[in-house]
Amino acid sequence: MGRRVKVRDNNNIPNVLSIIEELNSKKLEIGIFGDDDGDMVKIASVHEFGATINRKGSRKDGTSYSFQINIPERSFLRSTFDNEVDDMTDLMQQLIERRVLTGRMSVDAFYQAIGEELVSRIRRTIRNLDTPPNAESTIKKKRSSSPLIDDGHLRRSITWRVVDK
Repeated sequence: MGRRVKVRDNNNIPNVLSIIEELNSKKLEIGIFGDDDGDMVKIASVHEFGATINRKGSRKDGTSYSFQINIPERSFLRSTFDNEVDDMTDLMQQLIERRVLTGRMSVDAFYQAIGEELVSRIRRTIRNLDTPPNAESTIKKKRSSSPLIDDGHLRRSITWRVVDK
């Protein structure tokens, strides 16, 4: 009495190639987008890179004056990327290998998970950033010493989107 052995060949290569093609056809963008809030893009850019603002005015007596406002760089996007790139790379690799390529997670769900995680980490950077400190005049005006938080609008404006390449 011989045993019958049935061998099934599950060639998953075409499916894996299709998933890889779908992953490569899209890209994830993180930040504040001008079509959402143009003023907030400007504010974010000033904080991310720093700025010097030259102001001129005139006094009641007709004399003019000028002054500079120096806003130091307080990177929250680039610094988060620099600090989190290795951890995020590991997370993406794990999700792709264990979930996406096995069919347990769609490509769209993958991008959503990564987008939400990156937004969370950037928001944490904004919340925790404390250097360089605000000027005393800014602290007095805001009633807060947190450099990147006034009313929370900047932090809430950080978002993600998936676009076709």
